[in-house]
Amino acid sequence: VNLSGMYEKAADVLSTAAKMKLSNSQSNQSLISFLLHPTKGRVSAIPDMLDVATQFYKDLYSPKSIDTSRWDELFEGLPKLSDNNRDIMEGEITAAECMTALKEMKLRKSPGEDGITVE
Repeated sequence: VNLSGMYEKAADVLSTAAKMKLSNSQSNQSLISFLLHPTKGRVSAIPDMLDVATQFYKDLYSPKSIDTSRWDELFEGLPKLSDNNRDIMEGEITAAECMTALKEMKLRKSPGEDGITVE
């Protein structure tokens, strides 16, 4: 029995099924017809829309300076975590926690705005 060949064939079938599902899912969603460019205004050409999206995410995820001088005032009066709770919050996320979260999600629903379902 050629197991590697069987695994490759299974992977190909899964890949094809995933592509078909994604294609079907994408065809059922409406397309973005335009974006607002900061200097050009409304743009609908793909290169311009890619430029707007690229710049948006570069700006969104680039480091920004934060004025920490008012943090004490902002957090004043808030309860503090116990050492035990802080350790839990700062600990590694386990595979078991991920599985529990996945099992609690509803099927055929997208937990985020990307439209990708749990399945």
